[in-house]
Amino acid sequence: MQQEIAKQGYLVGIVDAPFNVSFFSSNKAEEIMKEHPTINNWFIGGHSLGGVVASSYAYNHQSKVKGLILLASYLMNKNDFSNTNYPILSLTGDKDGLSTPNKISETKHLLSKKYKNSKVKRSK
Repeated sequence: MQQEIAKQGYLVGIVDAPFNVSFFSSNKAEEIMKEHPTINNWFIGGHSLGGVVASSYAYNHQSKVKGLILLASYLMNKNDFSNTNYPILSLTGDKDGLSTPNKISETKHLLSKKYKNSKVKRSK
């Protein structure tokens, strides 16, 4: 997916998380933004726990980050966007295997009024 977005001319930053655990790289977005000061409209996203970390960063930096993209991910209870119009795209798949559909469903009430959900079904 990142390659397709980049082909459209957008900068895609992929952070290197220590031990492949995204919670250890929660401020990497700040570094990427500082490296590209001419970009004014930032969106942040992540897959599974990476999306949880991205949502926390977005929640705490809503004036800096214009929207959130969750890829088979969900929000933590402390990141309650439900009373906002913050743009959130939530993409889920039926064959993801990491983030459970129950966890995603349980936290759906935290999404903003301006969120869009897309369910992707894998073809055989």
